[in-house]
Amino acid sequence: MKILVISKSGDGFGIAQKLQEEGHTIRFYVKESGFDYVLNGILPQVHNWEPSARDWADFVISDMVGFGKLATKLAAMNVVYLGFNQIGDLMELDRGKQMQLFTRFNIGIPETEEFANPAQGNSITDNWEDPGYVIKPSGNLDTGKTYVIRDKDTFTWALEQYSGDQDLVVQKIVNGVEISTEGWFDGIEWAEPFNHTIELKRFMNDDVGPNTGCMGNVVWRAKNDKLVQNLKKLTPFLRHAEFRGPIDINTIVNSSGIYALELTTRFGYDAVEGLYESLSKKCFGDILLDLATKTNQNDPIQIPMRDGFTAVVRLTVPPYPFDKAKPSDRGLPVIGIPHNLESIYPADIYKNNGQFFWSGSDGVLCKVAAFNEDLDRAIEEAYARVNKISAQGLQYRTDVGCTVRKSINLLKTWGYM
Repeated sequence: MKILVISKSGDGFGIAQKLQEEGHTIRFYVKESGFDYVLNGILPQVHNWEPSARDWADFVISDMVGFGKLATKLAAMNVVYLGFNQIGDLMELDRGKQMQLFTRFNIGIPETEEFANPAQGNSITDNWEDPGYVIKPSGNLDTGKTYVIRDKDTFTWALEQYSGDQDLVVQKIVNGVEISTEGWFDGIEWAEPFNHTIELKRFMNDDVGPNTGCMGNVVWRAKNDKLVQNLKKLTPFLRHAEFRGPIDINTIVNSSGIYALELTTRFGYDAVEGLYESLSKKCFGDILLDLATKTNQNDPIQIPMRDGFTAVVRLTVPPYPFDKAKPSDRGLPVIGIPHNLESIYPADIYKNNGQFFWSGSDGVLCKVAAFNEDLDRAIEEAYARVNKISAQGLQYRTDVGCTVRKSINLLKTWGYM
């Protein structure tokens, strides 16, 4: 197939490269500026998506929400597409609508209040309760704009970081195991199996530092457990919305219940690489096409996901995550990446004369993955691959997966798995 990948800022680069390995012909487009050199020598980039979609592509895929309005154009071009759904955009980007959706389908949520602007949100400080609150803005904003606050003074400061008309959702902190559960929907039914992810969102070990969205995770095949059943409650809504693609609920789970925090309707940060690494046969392009085109209620689409665990480690360089790269940063050698990119999911790199270099776009060089039936071995193998890679200022967490076994044991003790 000839596949065009439309990206906001590169979240699907690694999967695009793997689709090329599967034998598909790939082009990609990036909406944000500053990505001119990214993946040079690895994948071809186009700077206008419409000619490729109209005259070249068999299949167009989006890796990020916010492109839903393009569905009408793509349909007019008579091209197959996946990931372009305005209702999917609304589900992820409007925090308040998310909470309403969860409540409507009997999915538990933390104590939640919605505010039309930050000034209104300051009323929380009048009746402050420990352990504190999470502030989440609506819209496709940087992940650093979500704040977990445990004292009143910092809460007031956090509100001042938003524009005066930014609408917010404020939730009471719930302590427990944070876990995401993902399924892939074909407009009618769920593909099988589902998967779980435990993700590290903070920049530094022990969850210290800014929220980057993801610095690493562990992904594994899910059984038909209570977390999967919780996600399946959305089936009637997804059918009505004619939604196709991945959908994920991020939850906090404790002995009292399952509490939905947010909904993701796109490729999950680094989790999609974890899913890909676990496949027993590399046929992801065909799976995505089946999701986009299936029109009957016959047997569900099968994702050939092996039983076991995939550990994924994100490698970055400064000034990530505190600032954007400068053009002068481009060209930093990245040593030790295997030429065949086995278990490497490229992001902000390019290749020249057989050597990899930093593209100087956002600072996320690549994601490094390893699958094994045993959790500890998967983690060891991922870090064995990481240890072969070097670059000036290379940054990554060294504790990916360290809490997963304890978390799974707690979930089993509480009866959710």
